[in-house]
Amino acid sequence: MGFALDFLIKLCPGGRPYYKEILATFGNSIISYLRLSETSGATAADTSGNGRTATYTNVSLANTTHLGSPAPLLVPASAPGINWYSASLAAAFDPAELALMGWAKVSGAGVWTDGAQRDIAYLRADANNYVEIKKRTNNNQFQFEYRAGGVTNSVIIAWASTDWFHWAITVSKLNDRMRAYINGAMVGVEQNGLGVWLGALGATNVNLGTIGAGLMLWDGWMSNVVLLDREATGDEL
Repeated sequence: MGFALDFLIKLCPGGRPYYKEILATFGNSIISYLRLSETSGATAADTSGNGRTATYTNVSLANTTHLGSPAPLLVPASAPGINWYSASLAAAFDPAELALMGWAKVSGAGVWTDGAQRDIAYLRADANNYVEIKKRTNNNQFQFEYRAGGVTNSVIIAWASTDWFHWAITVSKLNDRMRAYINGAMVGVEQNGLGVWLGALGATNVNLGTIGAGLMLWDGWMSNVVLLDREATGDEL
C-alpha cells in the first residue's frame, strides 16, 4: 500500500484521484481507459468516455484496493481473462503510434519462478503483428514485445517484484523507436528498426490477463490499463 500511495502522491500532487490525473495528462489521446474498478457485472467500463469497454470472464472483482479504487484478481485455475476488443477500438488503434500501460502485481513471489508464460496484455492482428507484455517462462524475467510485419523489437529485463508496479510500452514508427518502462523509468535499450504493421486487430486477440482461449494466464492483480493513439513521453510516464 505504501508503494502505491507514494506513486499516487507523486503523480497527483494536487490530491486529485489517480484516474483524473490520467484523463488530464492524456486527454483526447486516450483510445480506451479501463480502471478495472467494478464491483459486480461482466463489463469493464471505459473511463475515457469513448465507450470502448471490455468484458470480464472468471475474474474476481474488487479483490483488493489500488490507487484508491477496487482492483480485480486473476486466478489461473479459473481461466480468467478480460476481452478488450470492440470494432471501435480496432478502428481507433494505430499500431504505428501508440502507448499501452497499466499496473500489475503477482499473487506471490513464486509466480516469477513457476515456469509458465503469463501475459498481462496482448493486442494482435496475427503472428507477425502484435503487442505483448508478459512474464516469461524463464525465472524472474519480464518482456515487452512489439512485432510488426514480422520484425520483432523486444526488451527483456530481470524482474521479480511482489509489489504493485507500473508497466508501459511506447511505439513510434515516425521516430523509429520502441521503448519500455517500469515505474516511470525506461528499462532496457531503445529498440529501432521497426517493421510495418499489417492487418487489423482480431476479435479474439485483444486481451488482458491472457492471450485468449484460457492460455498464458496472468496470476495476480491488475488495474488502470490505458491505450493511447500516440507515443507517451518519459515525463508523462
